[in-house]
Amino acid sequence: MQQSSAEVQLIFDEENPYVYNNRFNQNLISYDFNYCTTDNFHFKDSIGYFNALAQELSDFNTFIEIGCGQGEFVEHLRVGGLNAFGFDPTLRNSSDYLFQTYWTIANQNLFFDTNQVKNPLYIMRCVLPHIPNPFDFLDSILESDSNSGVLIEFQRREFIINTNNWTQISHDHVNIFSTMDFVQSYEILSSGEFANSEWAYVLLRKRKQKRLDIYLHSENLNFDEVFRVRDFEIDLLVNLESPIAIYGAAGKGIVFGFSLMNCGVGGELIAIDSDINRQNRFMECSGIKVISPKDAIKSLVEDTLIVVMNPSHFDFVSKLFAVKFRIATIGKIGIK
Repeated sequence: MQQSSAEVQLIFDEENPYVYNNRFNQNLISYDFNYCTTDNFHFKDSIGYFNALAQELSDFNTFIEIGCGQGEFVEHLRVGGLNAFGFDPTLRNSSDYLFQTYWTIANQNLFFDTNQVKNPLYIMRCVLPHIPNPFDFLDSILESDSNSGVLIEFQRREFIINTNNWTQISHDHVNIFSTMDFVQSYEILSSGEFANSEWAYVLLRKRKQKRLDIYLHSENLNFDEVFRVRDFEIDLLVNLESPIAIYGAAGKGIVFGFSLMNCGVGGELIAIDSDINRQNRFMECSGIKVISPKDAIKSLVEDTLIVVMNPSHFDFVSKLFAVKFRIATIGKIGIK
C-alpha cells in the first residue's frame, strides 16, 4: 500500500509503431524476491503452442529465456532434451543453467563461452511489454548474432479493445502490442494466438531491410470505449452496497482492486486466486487480502458480487461457484 503512484498516458507516434506509456518511469519498477512469477494457465498455454513449433525451431541449438521467473519453462525445455538456460533477478534458486540476474549480452558472456552459444533462440514470455524502447532491445539481441531468433509472447492489443478489459492497462506494461507491430519490422517465422486469443506469440529473426513505413489500423488503437467502460463500471461499483470479490489476484486484479479503493468503494473487498503462491497474502497497492476459492465458498455472504478479471475464465468461475453468488466479468459488468 506504500508503493509510489505512477501515471499512464498511452500514445503512438511516427518513431514508434506500437502503443506505449509515455509516462513510464523505470525508477518505480523493482523485480525482487517478492515478485510473483507463477501462472499455471499461462505456463500450460506456452507449452502447447511451443511444442507445435518443432519444425520452425529446428534451426536453433541453444534456448535462452529472458525473464524466466523461477525457471519452470526452462526446466520443461531441458526435460525435453533442449539446451536451455534462464535469466531472472527474481530467481530464488540459481543453478548452472538458471542465473539470478538481468539478461544482457554482457551478463550472458559472463556465464557462457561465446563459442558454446550456437544459433540461439531468445524467449520472452510476457517480458517485452515491460521493456522501454522494445525494438531497440530486440535489435540489440538480433544484431549480436546473425543466426539468432527471438520468440515473444504478449497480451494482444485487439483483445483489450474488443473485450473492454481496462484492467490490462497498467504502468508496468509500458508497451501494448499487436502482431502487426512486428510484421512490419522483422522476418516472421511463425505467429499465432492462444488462450482464447488473449495472447499472441511471434517467432522472428533480424529484419532484412529497413523498417517499413508505419501503418497503424485506427480501429486497433481506439481505447476511448475501453476507458468509457472503465468509468461506467467503477461508478457502478462505488455505489454497490454488497461485498465485492475479485477473482484473479495477478496484474488485472491489482489494477482493479486499487482502482476501486482509489475511487472510494466503501464496501468489503476481497480477492480470490487459485494459485497457492498468492493465497493469504495481500495485493499490491490496495492491500486487499487474497483467499482460496475453497475459503471463498465457505466465507463469502450470498449477495457478494464476484468480478472475474479474465473473461476467458468466466465459465470456469461460474461452474466453480455454481449459483451461490452473482458473477460478472470486466468489460461486461451490469447491475440493476
